[in-house]
Amino acid sequence: MIDELEKTVSTEDIVGLAYVYIDYKDQMQQTALGIISSFLKQLTVRIDSELPEVYDLQKRFRFKGKRPTLVDLINTVIELFHRFTLTFAIFDALDECETKERVKLLEVIDQLTEAGVKVFVTCRPHIRDVRHFFEARQAVWIRIEADTEDIKNFLWIRVEERTNQSPTIKAKIVDKLSLSARGVLALLSNFAKYQVPAGRSSIELRSAI
Repeated sequence: MIDELEKTVSTEDIVGLAYVYIDYKDQMQQTALGIISSFLKQLTVRIDSELPEVYDLQKRFRFKGKRPTLVDLINTVIELFHRFTLTFAIFDALDECETKERVKLLEVIDQLTEAGVKVFVTCRPHIRDVRHFFEARQAVWIRIEADTEDIKNFLWIRVEERTNQSPTIKAKIVDKLSLSARGVLALLSNFAKYQVPAGRSSIELRSAI
């Protein structure tokens, strides 16, 4: 998607693009503060000229041994976005973010859109706070239908990695998850994951499936 955005925009546009893939395994690092710090770094490498906005941030905080707040960072990020003629911010797998940090990111998304940045979010459709947030703002929803065979191939790889159950149990797991993964929304996209709990028997797994 990032490559497509870069290819399809006009050559006359100066593109400001920042993105993050949120991984639930990395919640200690992927806080709202950490994500916006990453956006700041991504935008600075796209700008060839001097960066008084960033220098001012360093002068007020880093040079004094302090850390900027989320408000300070988002204000600087917005200032940098204004240097571009076309701006995008992408939050991939927002549902993987811990709830408290996700609330902060939704506030950040509000500020970015108000500043004129085009925001794209992917998230599983059952996350209520995200749905309510975008529905209230009349966001454009795009439903994605993933290819069933691609889903099954992906799930087979994951199931093979994570369980030593019989082929019959593995097939049922894959079939069940592939059915539940068909309906996806983007803003929303589904990332199917499965982990067999330790110590569960084949009979218990059949019942769970």
